[in-house]
Amino acid sequence: VKQIKKLKITFDVGHSLKESKSEFYRFLKLGSNIEHIHLHDFRNKFDHLYFKDIKKLVEIISKIEKNGYNKTITFEIFFNLKNGKQRLAS
Repeated sequence: VKQIKKLKITFDVGHSLKESKSEFYRFLKLGSNIEHIHLHDFRNKFDHLYFKDIKKLVEIISKIEKNGYNKTITFEIFFNLKNGKQRLAS
């Protein structure tokens, strides 16, 4: 991404955090190359979930803001967990 100056990315926070916290911080270092952010939570193997822990959401947004990002963020929440199974959110 750094080699192509005009290249922009969509940063998927949930996917980076699912990998590891260090991956999240590595992506944040891309700074001005981030044009848009997708935001969702994950639990275990389940992805694209709402934030059950609001403190976690606030902490993530705070870190994004401290990194200087002030563009668009989309919540990418498609599923709920019910009885340990992933269901489409309604």
